Amino acid sequence: MQTFKAFLISSMTEIDNAIPFALKQMGVTAKQFCSYFFLWLKGEKQALEFANQNPEAWYKEFLLGVQLGLAIGSGPATEAYITYDKRTGKPKLMTGWKGVKKIALLAGVQDLWPITIHENDECEVIQGTEPKLIHKVNLGDNGRGKLVAVAVVATLPNGSKHFHIKTERELAKWRQDFASRSQVWAKFPLEMRKKTVLIQLCKELPTGIGLTKWGAVFQEVVGREEYEAVGVDTNPETIKIAMDARNEDETNG
Repeated sequence: MQTFKAFLISSMTEIDNAIPFALKQMGVTAKQFCSYFFLWLKGEKQALEFANQNPEAWYKEFLLGVQLGLAIGSGPATEAYITYDKRTGKPKLMTGWKGVKKIALLAGVQDLWPITIHENDECEVIQGTEPKLIHKVNLGDNGRGKLVAVAVVATLPNGSKHFHIKTERELAKWRQDFASRSQVWAKFPLEMRKKTVLIQLCKELPTGIGLTKWGAVFQEVVGREEYEAVGVDTNPETIKIAMDARNEDETNG
């Protein structure tokens, strides 16, 4: 049986063709995607065994990461990562905070940043017709105190700013309801909090404000997972259609 590494080597042309045009323009290569992913895989003995047993399934998830322009690493702190069933070895590509941000920026969002709000900080949230978030960090000797909320702010092409904020209580309930057994939440609590808030913000962003064809890809990716993280189906036909349109737009543009 062909090993996963050998499967990757034999698929280098397809991998190279899957790299987004914008990244190719920056000199990103198939070898770089493969090297980064295999560096993680070699450190995960069980994952490597599963990948060697079913290279086609693992390659499919890896290739989807390449198509999205995301380097696959060791968890939500990276652009993307792969979770897998400990019994069957079935893999699933998951998008980390940095990956969601990267796709959002490619989709036309001008800037995107998280804000952690602590009990000793000053924070004012104004809603209504002119929403506003004012946050002053406490730099005193008493420290910032425990985390009480996480916000994410986005700047759109027209210069307008949008934000979404969730309290620690809301995030804790969300995790209890949808991801209580998640080891990823336990290992990367802050990254998962930022990603959860970012996903909600992305669902609220207005459309048609100068977004590129990446916008369709972004909407599909965000809409795939409501629970643990932004996930991607193993048979993502709608994402493929959106990515094909994106590539055509970038190549012609």
